[in-house]
Order: sequence, then C-alpha cells, then structure tokens
Amino acid sequence: MWKTLAVLLVAMGCLIVSGCNTQKMTCHWTSLPIQVDGHMDDWADIPVSFFAEKGYTIGLANDDERLYLLLRFRDSKWAASIRAKGLTLWFNTNGDKDEDITIHYRGGPPMEELSAQSKWMSTFHSDSLAETFTYAVKDMIIEKPISPDGSSGPAVAFALDQGFFNYEFSIPLAEGEVRHYGLVTQTGKTLGVGAKWGGFDRRGVERIDGSGRKGDGSKMTRGGRGGGKGMRGGDRSGMQQEHQPVEIWVRTMLSKPPSD
Repeated sequence: MWKTLAVLLVAMGCLIVSGCNTQKMTCHWTSLPIQVDGHMDDWADIPVSFFAEKGYTIGLANDDERLYLLLRFRDSKWAASIRAKGLTLWFNTNGDKDEDITIHYRGGPPMEELSAQSKWMSTFHSDSLAETFTYAVKDMIIEKPISPDGSSGPAVAFALDQGFFNYEFSIPLAEGEVRHYGLVTQTGKTLGVGAKWGGFDRRGVERIDGSGRKGDGSKMTRGGRGGGKGMRGGDRSGMQQEHQPVEIWVRTMLSKPPSD
C-alpha cells in the first residue's frame, strides 16, 4: 500500500512540474557564431522545437566554441516571473539531471510594461528588480555575478519581438583561462540541459507593493467582495495554474562540423 502511495505521489509531482521526464533534442550546427541579442535573425535557418502543450519554443545550436540556447514564448505571466524571480539553466556533461553548472538570469521587459497587461503583475515594484546574471559550478564556484555581455564567457540577452518574449544564451564549450566559466566539453559529446522558470508560491513568495513594504504572497490577488469569494470554485484552479513553475530537462549531443 505504501509503495503504491509513493508511486502516486511521484506521478502527481510530474504533473505539477512540466518536464519531469528528460526530452531528447537535436543541437544543430551553426557555421557562424550567433549574435546574442534576443532576436531571431541568426535562428532563421536553425530548426527549433515548439512544445505546443505548454506554449514555448526552445532552440539549441553550437559551433566549435559555444553552445547557444533560445527560449521563446508569448505568456506575459512567465515574462513577469522571469523579471521578478529569474530563469535558471543547468548543464552537465553526462546527459542526466545533474545540476553541475547553474546559470541564473533575472531580467526582461520593464515591469511597467508588464503591469499594464495584468493587475497581477503590478504586485511587484520595479525599482527593486534590477537585471542580474550569475554563474555557479558545483563544488567549485559559488553563485557569482557576471556581466551579461559575454566578457566573462557566458552571455545573455532579452528582446520582445513581434509579441514573443525571447531569451537567448551563449555558453563557452571550453573552460575559461581565468575562471571556470565554460561547460568543459566539446563537439560530439552528450550534454544535459535543464531550465526552470515561472511560478509564484502564494504561501511563501514575498512581494513588494507600491509602498515598498514586503508582504505575504498569499495577498497577491483576491477577487470578489472582501477578497474571499474569488478564491473559490473555478477561480482557485485558475490561480494555481497561474503560479505553476515550468521545468524541462533536455538530453542532447553537441553537433560536429559537417566535414566531420
């Protein structure tokens, strides 16, 4: 009985967090370096994968020096979450779900633009949400702020393009000469990639209201008279869906040059 219950709990966890199972994706070769600017120009001839059920697109490409990753979607709630809490990427060279290298980016469109689309987004105060980009290596480098322009190795850029929120990353394949800001791998090798974004835990997430005071995330959105009725019935499931995180794991192989 207990064994059956444990299996059911694991299954429920897979339903709550998208991407419980590892996806297989192709990492495409690019003969020219991709300019990390958040725009799709350099991806015009590179196939990307659209996950229709969840509504996001992921692109993977590499040359002999760098891995390029593109995340693209229309959901403004996800963009607000990344602007407030960030987007996390994990990498490992065994193709599994080992979080050997962690990159965290917090940024995107100004919160004023997002707040104009939804009152739910206006619960965050834009003055406290500066862009951040950090890099960490398991058992080697604690989370360390780096420049998003690629001067330390990894690079990131955001752009709002024709209604799509685009997040573009570039990570060196080789280890850096000064810092370990590289994947320490090469073309033809297997790579595990994880990504997580979105989700607000109404029980524990702090918010910053217009007065600058921090409060309990459970006060973020209430409907109906007195704020009580809006949390019942269909509204309850809507709130839960709105705050769900998305997590996906990908197993890929870095492409080799066509001549190989």
